[in-house]
Amino acid sequence: MRDAAIRYLTWILVIAAPLTALTFLAATPGLFLLGIGAILALVVPYPLYLATTLQLVSPAQMRGRLTGLLIGVIPMFSQGLGPMLIGGLTDFAFHDPQKLPAALSIVMVGGMLASFLCLRLALRTLRPLLARDRPA
Repeated sequence: MRDAAIRYLTWILVIAAPLTALTFLAATPGLFLLGIGAILALVVPYPLYLATTLQLVSPAQMRGRLTGLLIGVIPMFSQGLGPMLIGGLTDFAFHDPQKLPAALSIVMVGGMLASFLCLRLALRTLRPLLARDRPA
């Protein structure tokens, strides 16, 4: 089962999504710290799972370029789009800066659910690619 990295990541997202919602809506700082620690331990290694799968399906002469592209695209979404969506939701939808925890929960859980759906759909294409023998 060479698609194990993506399968594992999808199920980590299933576990992390409700934990994320609960963490950002936690009533005490202690609960927040426990929750954020668990989320970081679960979700932070995601580029490794994606890069591993990318290495398995890409031709040898393209692996470095595709990995570099992956490493370049991830910050665009995580550091570019994420804060902008959170700020926009807080300012324009909630009209209340005190609703920041709710905006964080919505954007992060929404991103996790979208990632889950995209990865599960990608598994259909990945299975045939990973099933064939590829020379090292």
